Amino acid sequence: MTDRMKAPSTFLVDVAWLRQRLGEPGLRVVDVRPALEQFQSGYPWAHIPGAVYLNMQQLFTVVNGIPGKLTPQATGEALLGRLGLSQDDHVVVYDDSGGSLAALLAWLLDYWGQAQVSFLDGGWQAWQEEGETITAEEPVVRPATYRARPEEGKLATAEWIAAHLGHPTVALVDTRTPQEFQRGHLPGALNVPWEENVNPGLAQRYRSGTTLHRQFAEVGITPDKEVVVYCETGARSAHTYWALRLAGYPHVRNYEGSWAEWTRRAGEKPASAVSTGQAAVGPCGLPVASPAPVTAVEWAVAPVGRATRDQILAQARARVPEIDAYEVKERLDAREKLTVVDIRERDEWVQGHLPGAHFVPRGFLELRIEEIQPQRDVPIIVYCAGGVRSLLGARDLQAMGYSNVFSMAGGFSQWKNAGLPFIVPAVLNEERRTRYSRHLLIPEVGEAGQLALLGAKALLIGAGGLGSPAALYLAAAGVGAIGIVDFDAVDLSNLQRQILHGQSDIGRHKVESAADRLREINPDVKVIPHRVLLDSSNALDIIGQYDIVLNGSDNFPTRYLVNDACVLLGKPLVDASIFIFEGQVTVYDPAHGGPCYRCLYPDPPPPGEVPSCAEAGVLGVLPGIVGSLQAMEAIKFILRIGEPLVGRLLMFDGLEMTFRTLKARRAAACPVCGDQPTVTELIDYDQFCGLPSRHAIVEGNGHGINALAR
Repeated sequence: MTDRMKAPSTFLVDVAWLRQRLGEPGLRVVDVRPALEQFQSGYPWAHIPGAVYLNMQQLFTVVNGIPGKLTPQATGEALLGRLGLSQDDHVVVYDDSGGSLAALLAWLLDYWGQAQVSFLDGGWQAWQEEGETITAEEPVVRPATYRARPEEGKLATAEWIAAHLGHPTVALVDTRTPQEFQRGHLPGALNVPWEENVNPGLAQRYRSGTTLHRQFAEVGITPDKEVVVYCETGARSAHTYWALRLAGYPHVRNYEGSWAEWTRRAGEKPASAVSTGQAAVGPCGLPVASPAPVTAVEWAVAPVGRATRDQILAQARARVPEIDAYEVKERLDAREKLTVVDIRERDEWVQGHLPGAHFVPRGFLELRIEEIQPQRDVPIIVYCAGGVRSLLGARDLQAMGYSNVFSMAGGFSQWKNAGLPFIVPAVLNEERRTRYSRHLLIPEVGEAGQLALLGAKALLIGAGGLGSPAALYLAAAGVGAIGIVDFDAVDLSNLQRQILHGQSDIGRHKVESAADRLREINPDVKVIPHRVLLDSSNALDIIGQYDIVLNGSDNFPTRYLVNDACVLLGKPLVDASIFIFEGQVTVYDPAHGGPCYRCLYPDPPPPGEVPSCAEAGVLGVLPGIVGSLQAMEAIKFILRIGEPLVGRLLMFDGLEMTFRTLKARRAAACPVCGDQPTVTELIDYDQFCGLPSRHAIVEGNGHGINALAR
């Protein structure tokens, strides 16, 4: 193999690496995605150029009731040879998303002594996201001779595990979900669900080796141990096998057969049981502790029945009522109070789902159902792809006390085949899922909320002291379009508080400086500069383009103009003001019963009644606090979460470090939003700037602190 052919130092290769090497001698690409004819998805319809297709069911089959068991070695060698593979090739494997199927074949090839095996990080989803070339043409395959040379140190058998249970240098890792783990597991096993190996996203890319090493070390799995991974059938554990290798663990074995085999043998006494007091050496050469003879009940943590898959499903059907897709549609059309739960995996969900369904993958159903529906008697309809997983999920909800649970027979496949309407959701790409990962962890935000933020449009009046922190946090949060109205240029005195701008921006227009800064923070955001003096001739046109307005202006004419325009257009207005050490924030939303600015202050004060803003000053950190509160209120409004500051003025005193809330009510006599408004068009007031005394603020007289210092 030439130096140019050599892969990176780990088993992972990325899209760019594979693109550069397609067609090189000795490189073989294998596609193990399942073919889904109903979606025209899989190898027959599109694949990476030059890839050959391998049906994993031909290598891993159900043997003696155990799914995931290897076929005889000779059968596997013949199959790989027919695909043109030899042991000296560098084989790159991929599945839909960099998941367990690719990991399982990669492990098998590694176990059989393949010269070099890798799999594509992120799989087919990553290849598509990068816009790479795809084809439906099958390559010409020249049969080869494949000769496996098994490396026993990479395989664990039931006998090997039984001989080493409890040994201090052996760590058993159960990679199933916490729910599966709790129902029974190998003695002494640690639960590390395989999903923790990857970053969130449609393309399941592995976390970094450093992160994985820390993750394993935190639960007591150290590199000096012989690590055995297992799951239900051997596929998910293969994924963790590679995660451990990526994290630098040199001695890792995959238990082929896994939990399915262990439970089948629960009633059998293992041949390798060691008598009490004997010293022995296990098959790997490790000294074995002297345990008592292994009895049948020690093969599983809890007694495990001998029910078959069909028997379990029959028991579930006897307990769980099933309804078909047509009945579900009728009940939804009748606006019956139903909770519909989709328990498929993410890659299934994004291909389409029932309108109004809640997405909860099967492994998290019991953990999250109470967040979605805490009432035990409300009707719940659970569905999956074909109606099997939903039966078992509904059964478990019944065990939690839910008394009105149904499984949708035929699942989403029946719904779609019946021509019933479904939704193909908008989803975040991998980069966005990483950028906004902390939002995605919050139930009140999640992927739907982040998409709402990306689709929202917010307008900032002013790119000064208040506008700066508000703009920064709106951009960081992913608000899709941010408009900025400001006619000023940056000067040196601004830099004490206006954190959007820097020394090099002095003399530049503020909207240009702000746009550059926000695009640097988040290229997802479209920044729309409005370098104009806002007045009655343009306010309605500009404000009308946005969903919500944040007012950071420093003068009364603009404050009244913006308020009146928002009332006339029905736009919510997040208003804030600052004065020396104090600030206030509120939300004016008359369209939903709240007051507007004129409800509190019907008319602007005459010029000269209050000192100028330049004479009063403001502590530089104060607008950072108050402007951030404005951003918080805007984000809450976009997400429709929490209680907005409608009808409430939040007052902040920086010297006392206190917050207090004053009630503000809509005034029936308000000249703009009252019962008989007298202001029906925008008014341009003479430009001036005034400030109250601090005593007026404390006593709540007049306009308080609403004359801003920028």
